Amino acid sequence: MQQKTLTLNFSAITLLIVLAVASRLVPHPANFAPMLAVGIFGGALFINRIWAYIIPLAAIWFSDLLIMNVVYGAYYDHFVWLYEGWYWQYGFYLMTPLLSSLLFRNSITMGKIAGMSAGSAVLFFIVSNFGTWAGGMLYPMTMDGLITCYIMALPYFKGTLLSNLFYSGVLFGLYYLAEKRLTELSVISKFSGRWI
Repeated sequence: MQQKTLTLNFSAITLLIVLAVASRLVPHPANFAPMLAVGIFGGALFINRIWAYIIPLAAIWFSDLLIMNVVYGAYYDHFVWLYEGWYWQYGFYLMTPLLSSLLFRNSITMGKIAGMSAGSAVLFFIVSNFGTWAGGMLYPMTMDGLITCYIMALPYFKGTLLSNLFYSGVLFGLYYLAEKRLTELSVISKFSGRWI
């Protein structure tokens, strides 16, 4: 029974992550995307922590391939495997499940979900825009250039924050409802009792 439960958990978590990342392919407001939320969700719920990194990152990378080579393919004269400066964003995508696994190791609460969603949006804003500035292509490599970079990025922060809250709420909410339903069907879940 425990092995069946672990398989159900793995499948449900993976499916929710893939569906969330697929939502990037439909029209959406600027920066309203699930990338950080899938890291938060995976980090909190994958039992084997390696999957918390591999599955969200693979889903994000695959959707990036589609976006760069299909949606925006006309702007490139070659196949694009990774966009310029990708390591800043992807580095943070790897850090998100780590922070999430530490925060949610004992319990999962609405407050923690909201706090992690907001906190990761702020940290992502700092890291990704520092990376934009450090690339040296858009802003001068001065303190004024860095400040200008952050100021110019402020309108996009709202989308990141709202999407983190929305997608984290949807992912955790759907998983909670599925887990509750499975528990009602007498499937014992490793995570029962972690929700407060």
